[in-house]
Amino acid sequence: MTIIAILALPLIVVGVFALLTRRLLRGYDQRVRAGWSRVRACMDKRHALAARVVAGSAMPDSEALRRLQDVLKQAEFVSGTAMKASVEGRLSEALHDALLLGGDERFDQAAAALPGAWEAVVRAVEDYNARVGDYNEAVGGAPRLARLVGYEPREPFALV
Repeated sequence: MTIIAILALPLIVVGVFALLTRRLLRGYDQRVRAGWSRVRACMDKRHALAARVVAGSAMPDSEALRRLQDVLKQAEFVSGTAMKASVEGRLSEALHDALLLGGDERFDQAAAALPGAWEAVVRAVEDYNARVGDYNEAVGGAPRLARLVGYEPREPFALV
């Protein structure tokens, strides 16, 4: 009986450590997911404003507006942080060109709100990246165990 207890004790300790690590990482993971939801919500608001720029543009057939519409369509369908970051960079360029066209009241209101929407995206991305850093630090504390319970390091979101 004593031999069984001696052999079981390390397994119990490892099992408890694995459960506690999994619980800790789940909490970090949930915070990262919440941070990403905020980033997506801020980007969605920016996309909606860009769509209002398109709707109110004085030159609906211009090349700049077609490019903005194309980028907005891409923004709907891309996934992954690297692709989303690339689309957001192209959206910034397309918006810059489209805003030079001018437009009606919808255009003016959207154009006025865009800098605040961009700042909200930047703040949300900074918060998300801080959460990813905390998560990655936790994963790095026990990388094999983290992989064993299903957690891998994550990449931060880099706006271009």
